[in-house]
Amino acid sequence: MRHLTILLLFSTLILARETRFFRVAAESDRQILLLAAQGFELADARIYSASVGRPAVRWMPENRCVTVLADDPAAGDRLRLLGFRILEQGARRPSFTPQPPTEDLPMQFGWPRLMNGWPTIYGQPVTIEDLNENGAPEIFLSNSEGWLYGWRPNGVFVLGFPKSPYLRGVYDPQTGDTVYVSWVSTGSREGGATGDVNGDGAKELVFAKDIGYLFAYQYNSILLGGFPYDLGLAHFSSQPVLFDFDNDGKDEILLAEFLWDSILPYGPATIHIFNEDHSELPGWPQQIPVFSESSPAVGDIDGDNEVEIVLGSGRDPNTGEPGRIYAFNLDGSICAGFPIEVGNAVNCTPTIYDIDLNGVADVLIRIMPLSSGINGIYAFDGFGAILPGFPAALSSGSPNGAPAAADVNGDGFPEIAYGSVQAVDSAKVWLFRHTGELMPGFPQPVYATWVEESVSLEDVSGDGLADIVCGTNGVSNDPARLWAFDYQGQVVAGFPITINETFSTLETTPTIVDIDGDGDTEIFTASHEGTVYAFDSPGQPATSAWPTYKYNPARLGGIPGGGPTATGGQTGVLPGSIELHPNYPNPFNPQTRISFTLGRRQAVTLAVFDVLGRPVRELIRNEIYEPGAHSLDFRAGNLASGIYYYRLEAGGRKLARKMLLVR
Repeated sequence: MRHLTILLLFSTLILARETRFFRVAAESDRQILLLAAQGFELADARIYSASVGRPAVRWMPENRCVTVLADDPAAGDRLRLLGFRILEQGARRPSFTPQPPTEDLPMQFGWPRLMNGWPTIYGQPVTIEDLNENGAPEIFLSNSEGWLYGWRPNGVFVLGFPKSPYLRGVYDPQTGDTVYVSWVSTGSREGGATGDVNGDGAKELVFAKDIGYLFAYQYNSILLGGFPYDLGLAHFSSQPVLFDFDNDGKDEILLAEFLWDSILPYGPATIHIFNEDHSELPGWPQQIPVFSESSPAVGDIDGDNEVEIVLGSGRDPNTGEPGRIYAFNLDGSICAGFPIEVGNAVNCTPTIYDIDLNGVADVLIRIMPLSSGINGIYAFDGFGAILPGFPAALSSGSPNGAPAAADVNGDGFPEIAYGSVQAVDSAKVWLFRHTGELMPGFPQPVYATWVEESVSLEDVSGDGLADIVCGTNGVSNDPARLWAFDYQGQVVAGFPITINETFSTLETTPTIVDIDGDGDTEIFTASHEGTVYAFDSPGQPATSAWPTYKYNPARLGGIPGGGPTATGGQTGVLPGSIELHPNYPNPFNPQTRISFTLGRRQAVTLAVFDVLGRPVRELIRNEIYEPGAHSLDFRAGNLASGIYYYRLEAGGRKLARKMLLVR
């Protein structure tokens, strides 16, 4: 009996320490901050200190709940006393630990590198660009402590880097003096973008800090004349976009900025398109009623041969101001069919991509509209209409993640990849067809609560096809991991890679490039603690890829031209490249012209498929064509009205587009 009593007491102690989860109803940042102030651990929400005003909160308010973890037996009672309604509770089961990889992926020579400060990385992506155009790209990363780093491919600092935190003069009303400060803040996401701001043929690195400054650094670590530009004290900024909007040979700076304070916690955001001298393009700036962390994306979504600017707005729970998706014309006017009212906040960044293959770019974005209640990836045309087959439903979303699009299985049709956040330890990687259906083998679990930021698509296995690469958060004592899946949902050899740091979380989007020109790809990622990793993979740069946050270092959020080409979205016809052009007319009856361009002499196959992917007509079969532009007429014959696809195969590459037959 004595032994039984001891056993029961021991069992009671074990049960008392059991970690439990509590799904509690929540609608506002204020409730999240209250839970944190009471010492509760939040699984699917994060709180970041801010330089001024209230802390920044990143979570998914559209879920109307947050997950609390506690090993206190009285946690449920404490939550109720605080006024929280518990929707669900249970034991937190240990996360399944994946089998270690059968082979190790080597570290790139000269890496990893450590940044100053702690913690330092809160979503900032690594930016890789050959600023001085010497054929060897540089690696840049700014952190939340205010440091800006620049490295060469071998990990050696670029001359003049790192740049120490920039000081701002702030008036002290008590002394009447100006105090120079560089606030430590994790509230902003000061990722960099590159472009030629002054038109001298060399690119600059542009990013903003929450002390209210916009920076533009040249390769030699010297600030461009007129920078930093003062946006206003405590003004936070989105990820900038660099693009030559007015065709003057200089890239303008597009960004959304907003005042971060406690008095106006859901204030407006101002969207700027700055010239080099800080003047703005005609029609700008524009304003949206509630700020969000949605970064603008750029592309021609209405086929007028001018780019549009797309981003999301937040929701004010105090006034009921709904979240929306905005699309602006280049003159600052709002596009027809926009804004799209979502209801819930739109914090995710849009992706601009011709997903229906009709020759005009579409808008892909993860949202959960109040009207449908479906959490998923939505695809809208340039006039705000939802494309057939969408939304692509998700079991959970992500506070900031952007969809990535590329042809990952080599069939000529693009796929859409996304990483979700789901408590507890239930985050997944998703892959959808371009028509919205879930791909076989997906979703795949990553045994953590967060797929951090956005996924990237690039070959890291060596088969020439883009893989899905993402990082996760650490789970209790379990470290963060870097994952890679192929298009069938199989874990790529050498993955997952375990990050053995004390507080390991890979809170950044991977950037995957051939950094050293040896023909294979390197994977760059960074941890919460400020360690920058570079893994040397056997992958080859894929012909269709989405290798970094918002596609490229200019952070356009889309492929120039709006859709895929066999050169990874580069413009012009390069040797060995192929381009498949939109058919004309489209819609058609009964005849349309199909055109394509080749960069070299090669064998070509061109075929037409129905909407289910079944071949209906072969127009060219393995015939040799010379470099240059080619076209042929396609007659529908007795085909029924509907959607058809035409696919070009040349040089081991496949491209497809959509056409509509209307009888």
